[in-house]
Amino acid sequence: MPTHVNEGAEPMGQDESVPLTAEEKELIELWLERPPRQRGLDQVQDFADWVLSHRPHLLPKGADDARDYLVRLLGDSIESDADSSASG
Repeated sequence: MPTHVNEGAEPMGQDESVPLTAEEKELIELWLERPPRQRGLDQVQDFADWVLSHRPHLLPKGADDARDYLVRLLGDSIESDADSSASG
């Protein structure tokens, strides 16, 4: 059974009282476009590298570690290892 929220929902890594920015929404959409087997915790670094290369404007200025920022942002939309392997 998946441990993440349904794919249409916003990730739970954010404080629900703070609305998402357009950049955050775009990052989440880009992440959710990836196949489930490419949305595990191990793949966040690959995604961070891609964002840094292709869409660096989506990351906040001064974000020291894109991977840690994305882990917090993406929250429950990151597949568990079991979910990722079962989908692949």
